[in-house]
Amino acid sequence: MIAAAALLLGLATPAPSPTPEPYQIYKRAMEHLAALPQPAYIIDTEHWITVSRFAGGSSDTHDWDERRIFDSTNRRECVLNVPFNPSHHTPQIGESYFAPDTWLIGQRQPAPASDSSNIAPDLSDLKTIASVISIGKQAYDIRLVAVETLTHGASAFHLSLHPRSDPMRHNLRELWINTSTFDIMRAVIEGNYRPTYSDMVQDTFVSEDFGRIGPYWLMIHHVWTYGDPFSSLKYQDDATSTAMQFPPEIPGWFFDAKLFLLHLGDVPAIIGGP
Repeated sequence: MIAAAALLLGLATPAPSPTPEPYQIYKRAMEHLAALPQPAYIIDTEHWITVSRFAGGSSDTHDWDERRIFDSTNRRECVLNVPFNPSHHTPQIGESYFAPDTWLIGQRQPAPASDSSNIAPDLSDLKTIASVISIGKQAYDIRLVAVETLTHGASAFHLSLHPRSDPMRHNLRELWINTSTFDIMRAVIEGNYRPTYSDMVQDTFVSEDFGRIGPYWLMIHHVWTYGDPFSSLKYQDDATSTAMQFPPEIPGWFFDAKLFLLHLGDVPAIIGGP
């Protein structure tokens, strides 16, 4: 009887599920990404830390808060100081590269100019992968590095991606994909970047972390570096979202520098408190 019970117990214990092939993990993550909802506008309050390093090992750390208003359709952003002072403020308005929903716009994302920053994720497979049509040539050779537990306890497939061609376009290098939901938890992108139009474009790596904010799955933290080619200066920027809002509408003047200055008194009522 004991032997029979042990046998029955053994039969009742399910075998562990086999780990999917690396490309299938990537494919399922992209299919899941294509189905995620996207907000029309985002008001994102971020805490920034910049560490500058100089020759000889000296360094300088600077941190501040800022509020970024994103137009998800037109890919524009307006950057405001925190706290916002209507009597003395010049907004930074332009294209958005680090919007929280950048990974949700693969089918509408314009190709960046060859002489500008290119740190948007390569989502060229997203439309094809989400279709019932068979997938064509793969952009990446993909290897499963390990199944890892991230700092907040989630289990993730850690994938390493090597582009088969055009590494500037196919810029994904590492992905951490939730083993249960297939949400992208973390990503590493190799791209090029310059802080201002007067700086030279330099190769950089960007690490991005994602999380659920309300009904949306968005980027909530990113880190990247830049080295000045004309000096020993190197710095690392680290930005963490501390609060987000998803208003259904944002006035168009938020994304026009001249019109914005005509509405300074209206800004606090729209963006909320500190």
